[in-house]
Amino acid sequence: MRIVYSGTLKTSHIPFLVKVIPGEGSGELLSLQESVRSALKEPAILQPLSEEEFDHILAGNGLILGVYVEGELVGARAVLFPAIDEDHLGNDVGIPRSEWPKVVYQEISLVSENVRGNGLQKLLGQLIMEELKSRRDEFKYVCCTVAPYNIPSLKDKFNQGLAIGGFKRKYGGNWRYIFVKNL
Repeated sequence: MRIVYSGTLKTSHIPFLVKVIPGEGSGELLSLQESVRSALKEPAILQPLSEEEFDHILAGNGLILGVYVEGELVGARAVLFPAIDEDHLGNDVGIPRSEWPKVVYQEISLVSENVRGNGLQKLLGQLIMEELKSRRDEFKYVCCTVAPYNIPSLKDKFNQGLAIGGFKRKYGGNWRYIFVKNL
């Protein structure tokens, strides 16, 4: 695994590494996701990914960065290079269909309860967008969805300079803000 960043947790001064998660990493991602969801007061604010969705991203259709503390995955952030279909977020925020191939999704952010408060979600957002800079000619927009009551994710998106481009029912009828940023 390629190391992208190394640092120290603010709250405990324990070292951590941020690495690009390899193609076979869906098992540890699913475990982290379940741990994060089970710790939430309102699990519906997190739209989980299936093993197939993680595998799809890891097969070259996106990028996932992971935070490791003492060899354990405690945080992750994914971007997806989405398929062009009628559910495309570009459609929800008014991006012309001809531009949809230039859209990348911020797909999911996960931070384990025991390391929250260390700014890892924000750091992962910065690092994953830095990783995409080498592909700047391929991507012009970033889009994502956030549940209305997911305050940490709302703050995260605003901190990254994304703006609300829509508010629609997604994922089986759940209300979501659709964020967009022209890169």
